[in-house]
Amino acid sequence: MVRKSKVIKVCGITQSDQLRQLEGLPIDYVGHIFFEKSPRVINDIEALKIKTSVNRVGVFVNESLVQIDKVAKELSISTVQLHGDESAELCVQLKELGFTIWKAIGIQEKKDVHKVDMYKSYVDAFLFDTKSSAYGGTGITFDWTILDAYTGQTPFLLSGGIGPNEMEILKKYDHPQWLGIDINSRFEIAAGYKNIEMIKNCVTSWRSE
Repeated sequence: MVRKSKVIKVCGITQSDQLRQLEGLPIDYVGHIFFEKSPRVINDIEALKIKTSVNRVGVFVNESLVQIDKVAKELSISTVQLHGDESAELCVQLKELGFTIWKAIGIQEKKDVHKVDMYKSYVDAFLFDTKSSAYGGTGITFDWTILDAYTGQTPFLLSGGIGPNEMEILKKYDHPQWLGIDINSRFEIAAGYKNIEMIKNCVTSWRSE
């Protein structure tokens, strides 16, 4: 029953019409990706300059402080997700600018969990994703039992290949610092274009039980 209060983020939103469709669903965040090598990269920022009731997360990979600040202000983004090999110093600088910081950590084996140590004092949450040289977007889950090794106090979101079947499995998952989930490619018709009806059915079911 713990999932009722868990955060749901739908990442990889590229179009304003889909953003509008998600506004009425029981989700907490939408993610916009600003990494040029991602198939879900935002190419038209102007089209997304609309007011929305859903909190926006800007996803950046090894981007500069100046560019992150510029893009985030253009789209009224208050939460920045760093999904690359960023330094703790960048986290501090972004915090000083008033942003909420989420740091993604790629997980493949237990030793990867210890990467949190250099960031734990400077971020608001971690996002544990499947380890990949492409910095995410694999559509593949990792072994969640690895996170039993995480004993930190900073909350985290689960990411990496979460689809309808995984959401069912997550009904039994628990961890004292588990904040919520990040869903993306497994809910798509095509890269960057979500199956809104599938999202609606899954998140509504997940919330209601």
